[in-house]
Amino acid sequence: MSLILTERRNTHLLLIIILSRAVSELLTTFIWAKTNHVWSLLFLCSIPLILWPTLVTISRRNSNIFVEYLPIILFLSFLLIRTNLTNKYSLKCFFSDFIVWFSYIFIIEICKRDAYSVLKLRKYLIYIAQFNVILGGFQLAASFFTAGFDGLLSAIDARPVTGMFDHPNTYLICILPFSLYFIKRRAYGWLLITLTTCLFTGTRGPFLAILCLFLLFIKFLLNKPINKRDIIFSLLFIILVYSIFIIFNWTDKVYTDWTSRINLASFWWRVSHWKNFLKYDSTVYFLFGHGVGAADFVLNSVYDATRPDILPHNDYLRLYWDVGIIGVALFLNLIFSVIKMLYRSTNIDNDFILLTYLILICTCIADNLIYFTYPLFIFYFIASFLKKDLETKEPVSKDPISI
Repeated sequence: MSLILTERRNTHLLLIIILSRAVSELLTTFIWAKTNHVWSLLFLCSIPLILWPTLVTISRRNSNIFVEYLPIILFLSFLLIRTNLTNKYSLKCFFSDFIVWFSYIFIIEICKRDAYSVLKLRKYLIYIAQFNVILGGFQLAASFFTAGFDGLLSAIDARPVTGMFDHPNTYLICILPFSLYFIKRRAYGWLLITLTTCLFTGTRGPFLAILCLFLLFIKFLLNKPINKRDIIFSLLFIILVYSIFIIFNWTDKVYTDWTSRINLASFWWRVSHWKNFLKYDSTVYFLFGHGVGAADFVLNSVYDATRPDILPHNDYLRLYWDVGIIGVALFLNLIFSVIKMLYRSTNIDNDFILLTYLILICTCIADNLIYFTYPLFIFYFIASFLKKDLETKEPVSKDPISI
């Protein structure tokens, strides 16, 4: 029996995955907190039945596919080696990252070969984003009517906007990239609503990332091509800015010092939290770490000494704790391979996907993205605009923003 899936079936499969993930977010937020776990389990069960045969077929057509995705294979292999197969939480962490990166390969390869898939995927992603922006607008309006804020600052402190997601940070990380798309498409109404709802998430990490990427952002706004030197400068500038932030906030602050989303208090306790992580490390675990998922249970949390299960809020430190310096090196190699691929596949018409990924890896410095599956929305967004020489018979008016 042939394993080749038709282009139309590939498209429907992509849409089913992303739409079911969106539904699981809604159910997780408003009905049952463990819906996303069920979605992840169903996705894993679908791999041998649907997704794996597709990748096998693709690999037969392209023998270099495993070389192209070698950084992902190496990173996931090392994660598997450091996963405690008898610990449910450790397995959950590994499978979450496996789902995200396996999906990344699947989505990229299908979109490379199927113009119909790209257009359909793009359209439904924009619809999901617009739905979230509208839902976030209703949440914001309702909060003003019910909470009676003293002003805009108190409203931002309340963080009323989550959209279909279970946390304001997740909303901002997943929806802010679409504002770049709205700028490129000159959809200024959607841009205004999107930025307004993003502001009232009270989350600042991605906005700080945009400031750090000011050179790329200026070129994006001026429709100027981005070159390698721009990217290298921006990455070095990110390191410089966050290093300065960390050095000048290297104090012992606890979560109770938090007063407002406008000041740096939430960054202070993060730095203290990172100090606690490093304090309890030893040279024994320097190379290989403590095992996947171990960082989530480090003692003496700065939140509450009775709650040792607070996340690190720094994915690079989290990986260092879990899989050591080798795991961090493999992860950085993976990041640079994705940046290289995006640089080769973008021009002034779709350069916002490169900005999107750089914002994502910058956000990882002070937030939690690994071991979660919601970055799927970002990878779908990137994949749907990836191929710059895409040929299609669909007219431009089929762009959802142009309707």
